[in-house]
Amino acid sequence: MSGGRSPWRLGSGAAIRPISFCTTSRNSPLGINRTSHVQADLLSPLPSADWRDRFEGDFREGGLAPIDAAYRLLENPPSWIRGLMFLRNRMVALVGLRSVEMKAGASAGGFPVIEATPHRAVLGFDDRHLDFRIVVDTRQGAVGQIIGVTTLVHRKNLLGRVYLLFVGPLHKRIVPATLRPFCTNVRSA
Repeated sequence: MSGGRSPWRLGSGAAIRPISFCTTSRNSPLGINRTSHVQADLLSPLPSADWRDRFEGDFREGGLAPIDAAYRLLENPPSWIRGLMFLRNRMVALVGLRSVEMKAGASAGGFPVIEATPHRAVLGFDDRHLDFRIVVDTRQGAVGQIIGVTTLVHRKNLLGRVYLLFVGPLHKRIVPATLRPFCTNVRSA
């Protein structure tokens, strides 16, 4: 490690480089150590991210733009995820954190749309305890489209670390559950 840079940080101009998912520059309390080759442009919406994960699934219909995939995945989550989001919103309100309301408009599943291009859709927001981005991308696979969902989080303080300590293990179940109604062969990537 030269110049004090952590190996999980991508420098400018990096093309494809392995990164550790769900781990940080510190030892991960989550005990997750997935690795993947991910294009730098999927990580660019939040270069300071210190927690990441990525899941993919095969979408047989094909022809779906990333923003349409984001709407499809986030607007109608399974009922148990809606219940968790309701509980989360009530709990974070007690400590003054931002809630995620399921509403229509320039958001998908209550997450504001930051960017929508033919290659990716970026959703998320910055809060006082953490910043996060959801990057939904699509690409052509062998038998249709592959929909990818990358989550990037930058924890700003102790509250952000504690929050993710509880949310992280659930997150690795939530994202695949949102992909399964639309995709086959859902996997961590």
